[in-house]
Amino acid sequence: MDSQTLNLYIGIIGVSVAIIVPLAIYYFQRKKKILAYEEIQNLSVVNIKKDFKDKMEIKYDGKVIDNLFVSTATLKNKGTLPIKISEILKPIEIVFDKKILDCSVIEVNPKGIEVTLNPNSEDNSINCEFNLLNPRDYFTLQFISLERLSTPIVISRIEGLSKVDILSNDKKDGIAKRKSSILEVGISISAFCLILLQLLGVIILTFENFVLLLVLIIFTLAFTLEIIYKLNKL
Repeated sequence: MDSQTLNLYIGIIGVSVAIIVPLAIYYFQRKKKILAYEEIQNLSVVNIKKDFKDKMEIKYDGKVIDNLFVSTATLKNKGTLPIKISEILKPIEIVFDKKILDCSVIEVNPKGIEVTLNPNSEDNSINCEFNLLNPRDYFTLQFISLERLSTPIVISRIEGLSKVDILSNDKKDGIAKRKSSILEVGISISAFCLILLQLLGVIILTFENFVLLLVLIIFTLAFTLEIIYKLNKL
């Protein structure tokens, strides 16, 4: 293969990469609206054993209790678009399986986010409203109950948003494991492809070797984009 033909093929590869990479960046950074409810912790702060019930007494709001649980969760804008109060057609409803004694907002990031909570003891639900969540903005909620809470049902009616993503503690563990597995496989295959590319680079460059080199480059790019896509969906 003469140098003129080689330069032509190298130019084709360069143009292909220059087209594919910006398209991929645009795809993964495209406008999207995502609101996530993420469980942080679900702790027992009071647990009086049967043998000690006659010897000690703990009260909450004037009532004697044997158990008390504190749960925290965040509502976070994980998309690339702001979520405005005008787009919230119906307050977000968080429905638990147990009675909630108290609920409060313990953190907002950044400061200035206005959050309103309206508990409904009849169906163990809490209506939540906020004025604005820009991308990566969040606020943290705290719930107090006499029994350990399960992952709630979150109902919303927000313009441009079909549902609220719920990330329970179990689901987060599963996502972390899948991300780790995908990265391990991706790194292994990418490393293998890079080694092959280096080996082909020291071989006398024939047309057949160049075609194989081009195929490996395209495969590596496609595989890398697939890994990014899967990680982006988790």
